[in-house]
Amino acid sequence: MGNSERIVLFTDKMHACLRHIDGRRHVWHQREDTAFGGGSVMVWGGITLTNKTPLIQINGNLNSIQYVAEILRPHVVPHAAAIGDGFILMDDNARPYRGRVVTEFLAGAAIEQM
Repeated sequence: MGNSERIVLFTDKMHACLRHIDGRRHVWHQREDTAFGGGSVMVWGGITLTNKTPLIQINGNLNSIQYVAEILRPHVVPHAAAIGDGFILMDDNARPYRGRVVTEFLAGAAIEQM
């Protein structure tokens, strides 16, 4: 398969706060005060030119083991299998995506990582 026929899955995660207490300004609603900042949510998702993954809610801080168990194995591997040989995984190069556990898993699943 030539380079012009490759399909790249672009992925990213987003952290959204219900209150502005962590120094970030992702999602901020001006309402009555809520104890302990009202919580937050982190989600992961991926898109290609023709398809998308579901948004996956991430509980706590994402680490390499959680990334493999909750994102790669159940969502990326089936997506890659459906696309075939031209599949490339593109992430934001964050630490959880570059751990030994992740690189070994992707090599075993024959998924190329950009």
